Amino acid sequence: MSINRFKKTTGFGTGLAMLLAASPVFAQDAGSPTDGQVMYAIERDSGELMRYHFDSQTLTNVGMISGPASASMTGIDASAHIPGHQNIYGFWTDPSDGQTKLLYIDCETAAASVLGAPLGAGVMTGATSVKTPEGGWVFPNPDGSQPILDEFDHTIFAIHEVEAQASSGDHDHAAGGCTPASGTININPNNSPHNEFTVALPGGESFNRDDLHDKNVQLSEGGVFYSGAAESVWVKPKGNGNQNTLTHNGEVYPLENGKTYLITGDDMDISVYNDHIHNNGKAMGHWWVSIDGGCVVIEEENEQAVQALQTQLVGLYQVNHKTGQTRHLMALSRSYDGLATTDGGTFLATSGNDIYAIDPANQSEVLVGTSGLDRTMGLEFLGSTLMGFENVNDRIVAVDALTGQPLGAGMAVGLSEVGSIIFTDAPSDPMNVPDSYD
Repeated sequence: MSINRFKKTTGFGTGLAMLLAASPVFAQDAGSPTDGQVMYAIERDSGELMRYHFDSQTLTNVGMISGPASASMTGIDASAHIPGHQNIYGFWTDPSDGQTKLLYIDCETAAASVLGAPLGAGVMTGATSVKTPEGGWVFPNPDGSQPILDEFDHTIFAIHEVEAQASSGDHDHAAGGCTPASGTININPNNSPHNEFTVALPGGESFNRDDLHDKNVQLSEGGVFYSGAAESVWVKPKGNGNQNTLTHNGEVYPLENGKTYLITGDDMDISVYNDHIHNNGKAMGHWWVSIDGGCVVIEEENEQAVQALQTQLVGLYQVNHKTGQTRHLMALSRSYDGLATTDGGTFLATSGNDIYAIDPANQSEVLVGTSGLDRTMGLEFLGSTLMGFENVNDRIVAVDALTGQPLGAGMAVGLSEVGSIIFTDAPSDPMNVPDSYD
């Protein structure tokens, strides 16, 4: 098979209990949070801006997001909207220089223009806007060196991530030298830059977690994504408790879920497969990698070292939507997709199947719960309702913000590979607010 290298260019109120308990509720039942609402979504692979009107159940392709210097702006995973503005603020990584840039995206035409200077190398993986409180925000700024960006009626927040590549020089030790190894490992879906499952193939090709979750992925019989020779496997195990299914030099090698492993070999064969395939052909179960080789080296790195590196790579930022100036609010210990808040005090974001609460005032990240949803990238509140777009089944899903559990089966609206979503009530639809820029 042909493998393409992947570049990533990747207090809530009590009303939640009333929410969308099954997909019919998503339709036009009285009292549904989607009544009178419009959703804008950016399809990350195509770069198209889409508009869905819930009452009429109509989907409109506004157009390809493009600017004077770029025919198409793809890979947008973060966007935000300020009520009353015609434009959406999008964060795009320019493939020509790897820099993140703030875009004005016209909701009538999808035409985009770059605002201000680049925000730095890497990618924004989630963004949201919220009304600025009277008196501004109270965030840690002990030395007074960071800009205060509270002069606007609304504030945009975003998560910025810089990719890092794993290398054997980063690891603690090699275990057992070059000896035979075989076994099967349940792959952790974590997609942080330093923990993301990655396989290097002979000839310089590679694939990673994002390729496994591509909606167009073709699997052979038995749910197999790839079977053949490999030069290295970078993997973090998953499961209840430690996994002991790998043998090395004839002895059980104790894989620990808190560590990431680099497994290399000159004659190593692997199989990467999913254990449950839906009748629509999509992978719905767990991903596994089986390994068999006569001369294999296992190196490991502990989570403390990984998280120490991550604090330099992922962060929550406040963004000036007029100049692109940013203020760093806190370092984050893992990679996240999506960003949502109702008050600017606590933010929700997804990491793999988990939903975390991020509190910049207390500099904390707390696990809310495991949703069971995979590749939920778009994330936003609709009133007090947390909504996300799950890219495996191409559906918009309501999520309990207090537990992380999905509220019903969700609803397909004709979208796929969505990177970000925003909601607005129909009278305030930016398509109906011409020439209202800030």
